[in-house]
Amino acid sequence: MSTPPTPPNAIPEKAQLFIDRAYAALGTQPEFRAREGQRLLSVLVCSSLLSGRPLAAEAPTGTGKTLAYLIGLLAAKEANPTTDPVVVATATKALQAQLMQSDLPKLVAAGCISPGEFALAKGKGNYLCLRDAEEVERMGVSLFDEGSEDELPDATGDINVDEVAAMVSEFNRGAWDGDFDAYMGAKPRSLIRIQVKGETCTSKKCEKYDACAYMKARAAI
Repeated sequence: MSTPPTPPNAIPEKAQLFIDRAYAALGTQPEFRAREGQRLLSVLVCSSLLSGRPLAAEAPTGTGKTLAYLIGLLAAKEANPTTDPVVVATATKALQAQLMQSDLPKLVAAGCISPGEFALAKGKGNYLCLRDAEEVERMGVSLFDEGSEDELPDATGDINVDEVAAMVSEFNRGAWDGDFDAYMGAKPRSLIRIQVKGETCTSKKCEKYDACAYMKARAAI
């Protein structure tokens, strides 16, 4: 099936120039191959955002949809500068990782966006609760001191105190940002006891608020 032609004058000239320059810059990067359908999707996304008309689009896996819609939304902001953020919702963490580790860095290298213009938004449960983790660590040390190691699993759940202590140490020294997906060391099989939870988070009332991984991530957004 042939790709339909790009509608003439579908978007402002300024936006079209942005799209053309973006694909020209991406074309200099290794292993990038622009597709006409990809460029068309960028135009249609841009047009949808500028006009306020909904757009539903689909294409097979591996055809560059993500870069296409990112370029389209950036072109729309180029044509109509605004401080309003653009929110990209994904169905999986794998796609979040692709955006943050592959697609957005390609656009940074192409000069389409700066590193400080995007951030990843995740729910509370994806982050270390420093207060609870230090409490688990403290309980573990206390139980070991009392010579009651057999009580540890019941006291802290399916969790290894040494692993928690290592995570707390990495976080406190700034080597890890508290995002569980980004942690390179061994993690407890269950993270329930040490993750930020909506029902127990006290926000600004918490003594660890200024150091909180989740609150720092929200501030970045």
